[in-house]
Amino acid sequence: MKKILFATTALIATAGMAAADVKLSGYGRFGVIYVENANREFSITSRFRLNVDVSTTADNGITFGGRVRLQGNSNANGTTTAPVFNAARFYATSGGLTVAVGNITGAIEQMPYTYHGSIGLTGLGYANVGFGFNASMYDSATPAGGYATGLEVIYKADMFTLHASYDDPVGGGIGQQQRIAVAASGTFSGYTIALAYQDSNFGPDSEFLATVAGEVGPATLSANYTRNHADQDMFTVAAEADVAAATSIQAFFAYDESQVTEEAFGIGFHHNLGGGASLRGGAVSRHGTTVADFGVLFNF
Repeated sequence: MKKILFATTALIATAGMAAADVKLSGYGRFGVIYVENANREFSITSRFRLNVDVSTTADNGITFGGRVRLQGNSNANGTTTAPVFNAARFYATSGGLTVAVGNITGAIEQMPYTYHGSIGLTGLGYANVGFGFNASMYDSATPAGGYATGLEVIYKADMFTLHASYDDPVGGGIGQQQRIAVAASGTFSGYTIALAYQDSNFGPDSEFLATVAGEVGPATLSANYTRNHADQDMFTVAAEADVAAATSIQAFFAYDESQVTEEAFGIGFHHNLGGGASLRGGAVSRHGTTVADFGVLFNF
């Protein structure tokens, strides 16, 4: 009798799952990282990231879904962050229109070529990222309940994307300030142009951004200009090119008026091992500090 009840319960659970779509994805990475003048200059670095995406489509054609992320890190200073689920993002989408709430992705972070030119296994501080993480973005690490509640609207049509987002602060501290942002992008003849504006009550936050990118010969090039609410400018140029059948190189140069040492630059490589795995490494002069890493990243 117990076997019959168990089989019946399993059948009911399976039928419920069949009505929805559940996907698991993510990556693992591990390697070594060097940070000049740190208490521990050489250390092991690792990260495990698991995305859980769920969705279902109603009879009227609207798709409802959500995402949570489980992530744990071993950091450059030798400390370890235990894996924890972040706050959830929920959305409804129909045609080219998406409305999302919760742990939103943010209009500026989702601009095309935002992370272009990122170096090595870990990004090595992401000095190539024009907005400097001073904008609304999807928070991978903060446990549920510890992140601002946001609202975003995304519309995509052919070559154009319009994205507006708003963060409602929870605790009122730095990193939880109110932010309203709008970004627009379009692709024409192989070139992408993107513009964004953000209104915030926090001076270092990005205010205006402009990006242009496209293919020039064997390389993909991008240029970014950012101005923050403290009237400081940042310019970034980045490039990526294939140098062999399975190997590409990435490089960038950035000038940031908000830094004491204004220049940053770096070069790195990716070597595809197949099956979603790759060797990655690079070195960056990050506003006066030299950092480097090397290791393996595998997607699943």
